[in-house]
Amino acid sequence: MSEDGPAPPHDRLAPLLFGFALSRITAVGLRLDLPGLLGDDARSTPELAAECGASVEGLSRLLRALAGIGVLEREGEELFRLTSLGRSLRDDVPGAVGAVLSTYAEPGRWAAWGGLEAAVRTGTPVARPAPNGEPPHDAGAAPERFAFRPGARAVAEAQARALVDGYDFSRYRHLVDLGGGDGTLLAQVLRRHPDCRATVLAAEPGLSAALGVLDEAGVGERCVAEEGDCFAVVPRGGDGYLLSNLLRGWSDEEALVVLRRCRAAVEPGGASLLVVTGLVPEWDDDHSPEAALLSALDDMEMMVTGGGRERRSREYQDLFGAAGLRLDRVVTVPGEVNLHVLEASAV
Repeated sequence: MSEDGPAPPHDRLAPLLFGFALSRITAVGLRLDLPGLLGDDARSTPELAAECGASVEGLSRLLRALAGIGVLEREGEELFRLTSLGRSLRDDVPGAVGAVLSTYAEPGRWAAWGGLEAAVRTGTPVARPAPNGEPPHDAGAAPERFAFRPGARAVAEAQARALVDGYDFSRYRHLVDLGGGDGTLLAQVLRRHPDCRATVLAAEPGLSAALGVLDEAGVGERCVAEEGDCFAVVPRGGDGYLLSNLLRGWSDEEALVVLRRCRAAVEPGGASLLVVTGLVPEWDDDHSPEAALLSALDDMEMMVTGGGRERRSREYQDLFGAAGLRLDRVVTVPGEVNLHVLEASAV
């Protein structure tokens, strides 16, 4: 025993020592489509190896590790089936957790996290996004926005469902979606509220992708498309301006540019600005450990990948004030660990 007390138990040390490895082991299992191949059955290592194109020895070692993590359970020396955790990673399960996890296993993300120490020491992220807020791409990857990849789309769909259930969009008749992602959130809002119409502002190819999602949802005829950049101009005429998961991806200076553009487009007593974002909990808030951890991890990821940051509500209040806006209220979205709608208006 040391002077400071006994050493922490192994189950507390393992995530600290091998957290990166646990993520990678699970991601490789997903890339081999083990949840899909197993389904609801117990299957042998040789069977799985033949179907996923892996060596029996290599796969056997991977399966044992996945069983140790809790994704699989053993029913014999080389016989495995999915646990409840493993079943949640299947493609046919709502939420598409597996698609999200696969996205986090991309080489570009691993490379960015390797620069965490340098980012902490210098305050400079490993990679900077393009001026329109797009995240950095993996080397050699297709020039597509992260928002349109399967994992991110699954996150967007889950968030959109929670938002339309947990936030009242019914009072808006004309939403202006700035950035828009792939159109998933706006499509859900318009389907829920048939009297609402929208303007979508985005750069190509994001604009075309979003319009495709809106058309597929049957709401495209209520949308007007404007190709552009909210760093340069924000359309007038809306009664709700939607910034979903954008400000958190930018520095304070960049966010302030966009907020001032929004202020120029709205009048006091008129439209509301709706900022969908996570929030850093205050240390004395009554918040869950899960919310605090998720906020901290999201903040670290933005530090290494793009220069954005998670903020406290009072930090958003200061940003809004500097742009001539007022934070009116913060709505916590039920069912999400750390998702909020910040309502602001012109002063």
